[in-house]
Amino acid sequence: MTVTAGARARVRLPLPAPPLAVWLAAATLALAALAALAPDLLAGGDPLHTDLPAAHRPPSPAHPLGTDQLGRDVFTRIVHGARLSLLIGVAATALAVAIGVGLGLVAGIGGRFVDAVASRVFDLLGAFPEILLALVLIAFTGTGTANLVLAIGIAAAPRFARVMRAETRAVRGSEYVAQAGLLTRSRPRVVVRHILPNALRSLPVVITLGLGTSILGAAALSFLGFGPQPPEPEWGSMLAEAHGDLRVAWWSVAFPGAAVTVVVLATTVLGRHAGHRFERRAQP
Repeated sequence: MTVTAGARARVRLPLPAPPLAVWLAAATLALAALAALAPDLLAGGDPLHTDLPAAHRPPSPAHPLGTDQLGRDVFTRIVHGARLSLLIGVAATALAVAIGVGLGLVAGIGGRFVDAVASRVFDLLGAFPEILLALVLIAFTGTGTANLVLAIGIAAAPRFARVMRAETRAVRGSEYVAQAGLLTRSRPRVVVRHILPNALRSLPVVITLGLGTSILGAAALSFLGFGPQPPEPEWGSMLAEAHGDLRVAWWSVAFPGAAVTVVVLATTVLGRHAGHRFERRAQP
């Protein structure tokens, strides 16, 4: 029995996420966005308020997720910490997309030499873990929220640049772009009106997956002390402050870690779902 090309393409598609998982992921990200934009709606307390006599209290009606080593409410700090955690991830991803789109577009429409040099640079940078590149950049720029965003954004840029280069070259060789080039002698016009919009079609999928990676990288680097500094609530720095208390107050470590894990998992589920839908639309 022969298998058609269309059937083979369908077999290669990633397994779609169950509808319930997609809805749960969307609801999780919506809740995280609400916590980042209006934390007082979910937790009205002061995330910086300390109460030493109430330190290391387990989860209770008064403190749903317990208290940390300074008696601060863990739930309140997680909710208010969503703002910085998500802000760093979103800002770093936006920076990576801006750099990657620009470099990928230049490589895709440039000549053979430009494309060859850009491809080797992208491959070289892509051979290193993004968090390692970010650490190297932080060594030169220093610590802090702004430098953390800069480091993660630059480290993630090659991933978007490779995708943009491949899409640009595919669109550049299409028949409608060739016909558009015959109708106008303005190459920038062809690039802006025909190549760029069509080359950007697959980027939302990569952006969704990249957002989770940026949030995870921000938490990891903040845990190492390169991000927002205590007592500012941020999920990675909360883990750094409480990791020594794991045996006596597991909740002060488990719940901030769970917040990072759940948000990253939600972005991954939505990214895979978006990728599956994009591949199905791209099938002949």
